[in-house]
Amino acid sequence: MSNLTWNDIPAPPAPTGINQFPPDPSIVQVAQTNLPLQSIKIPDPKESGTEDYIMENILYDQVLTVTAQWKKVVAATASPSTPFHQTNSVTTGTSTTETITKSFSASLGVKASLVSIGASMSQTFSQSITMSESQTISQEFSVTPKEGEISAIWWQLVYTFTITGKSKTLMGGKEIFKNSFTNTMTNADETFVSTFFPSQAKVETSGFEKFMKVGDAQNSEMLN
Repeated sequence: MSNLTWNDIPAPPAPTGINQFPPDPSIVQVAQTNLPLQSIKIPDPKESGTEDYIMENILYDQVLTVTAQWKKVVAATASPSTPFHQTNSVTTGTSTTETITKSFSASLGVKASLVSIGASMSQTFSQSITMSESQTISQEFSVTPKEGEISAIWWQLVYTFTITGKSKTLMGGKEIFKNSFTNTMTNADETFVSTFFPSQAKVETSGFEKFMKVGDAQNSEMLN
């Protein structure tokens, strides 16, 4: 059944001690919905300018599932006398292929582009879902505690969009082919979180233009 509720995911975990870094949290299902049947008609090249077609591809029993996971980007330990500074390559945006983009667009009934896919899903879930070409950037991470030794983790939120369904191809109204399909694309969101041990550590940190400093799941603070 369709569930258009967009569920928030829990904040990522903090280190449990100095140099004690937990694994990446489990994948969480954020939303799921049924998609309507789509009919893609392939026109007859011999009958240009008419509505005649030689084949029809029908997509049905389609389900769109959205999952999310916090992924560790950097983990480090620092003290006032040994601050941490490091530059890493970070990938943001949508990881896909031309074939997957076309398949997603066909399932959603929109133009074959990441912008159209993002707009369609934003409307479906009443959420702002922005998709853009994947890119890798160099980013500096740094943390300097004001006192004592601390451990820190920087996390990146990654969404996975999966469409499952069935496809059948008709020629002259007769079924000539049928199969099941699964198409997946990931979107590395520009939502970044840093967590610390001790949770109330006083630090100067950098890592992204937007990040959240999280003491624990119940006590979090967005820094602009």
